[in-house]
Amino acid sequence: MGSLSSLKNLPIWSLIAFLLGEGVQLSDWHNVYVAIAFWTFAGVLALVALWEWALLPLAAKFKLSGLRALSFGQMMPLPEANRVVYDALRQTAIRRFIDKNFDSVDRKLRVVANYIANTEIPLFGREPAGAGLVPIDKAILKTGAFHGGGSEFKQHGSHEPIYVDVVIKRGDLRKAIRELIALSTQLPNQDGYI
Repeated sequence: MGSLSSLKNLPIWSLIAFLLGEGVQLSDWHNVYVAIAFWTFAGVLALVALWEWALLPLAAKFKLSGLRALSFGQMMPLPEANRVVYDALRQTAIRRFIDKNFDSVDRKLRVVANYIANTEIPLFGREPAGAGLVPIDKAILKTGAFHGGGSEFKQHGSHEPIYVDVVIKRGDLRKAIRELIALSTQLPNQDGYI
């Protein structure tokens, strides 16, 4: 996460608006109406941030990665999202399957990335020579695997990735978690296979 990503964070903007309102009151330019406007803006942002926080999975509410999710639709790197999803899948058949069959952390995160990729939620990645994010073509997912904890996607037998810097929209992360929990409850053998 770059230093500019914090500028898209709701609690930070709420604090800035509150401090501006206080600054107007403490400065030589005493304007109650401007201060009230800043305080109102700060209050609305704080309420939206609180609402977004309440919608976070319980496992992410009190972690830095969860608090970073309180943003204006910002993208989240897939390796970071994989950790949030992994925590949210605690006590599910999918999580039991992952913990039972995979030992390394990287492999567990790659499996979580595959589960996320098989939902209806769009993923985005950068083509190695490109600068911008493009939607990942889900039709090619069966021809390869995620690597680097989910940060890149390579086709089987290829050393070069097709997509790098794979991301998911923060707002879509909750939808992916709900979809995977619903999938886990529908599994007939409770093994976690898709």
